[in-house]
Amino acid sequence: MFTTTPSKIALPLTYGNRHADRRQELLSFLNSGWVLIAFRKADGTRVERLATRNPSILKAFSSAYELTQIRDNDPVRDGLPTILYFDHAAGTLRSFRVDSVLGAYIPGECPENNH
Repeated sequence: MFTTTPSKIALPLTYGNRHADRRQELLSFLNSGWVLIAFRKADGTRVERLATRNPSILKAFSSAYELTQIRDNDPVRDGLPTILYFDHAAGTLRSFRVDSVLGAYIPGECPENNH
């Protein structure tokens, strides 16, 4: 009998005050496919969201309006860069502040298998 334990793979992130570099890294990860993003919400709670900005995936999971919003939006909140993304669990667009990100991971299991 062969079994595996799926585990997520940590992606390298820039730390420190280089928000522009970190934003570009996160955009690159999210544009590639599904990524688990761990961050602190405004109330201090730590959350993980399965997220993407990949146009091919968005065509399958979201509306044309959401795809346009992702493509055309460059949000800034409280003077700090934010990233608009499609949330797998919520089935809608959400955003997070780049400076609140604790980590980014490749999911251990393919999200499409969970539908």
